[in-house]
Amino acid sequence: MIDIVEKAPEQIIEVSFEGKISKEEYDKVNTLIESHKNKHGDINMLIEFHDFQWESASAMLEDLKISLKYFNDFNKLAVVGNKDWLETSADILDKIIPSIEMESFSASEKNKAYEWLQ
Repeated sequence: MIDIVEKAPEQIIEVSFEGKISKEEYDKVNTLIESHKNKHGDINMLIEFHDFQWESASAMLEDLKISLKYFNDFNKLAVVGNKDWLETSADILDKIIPSIEMESFSASEKNKAYEWLQ
């Protein structure tokens, strides 16, 4: 499930990933990112992970498609979660895509993530 957090500051997109993620849910995120891009230009996004997994290969491909489509529009990406692989993934992506500032934060550091994004 993808939960779009409505209480996030206006200049930040916040989504929470938990359990299985479907292609249809990624379509909603795509629409949100497009709308935010049109209103604010650069994208600052906080993604929080809670024991998630892709439902299917098409969901995983949708994730990749979104990432590539908005590649040049992302300014900062904060990844929040408790898994070690999140930090490793953020570090690797930061080296592959240096134009996007990325940081990983533990669940207890979510307020730090908000501060970093602003």
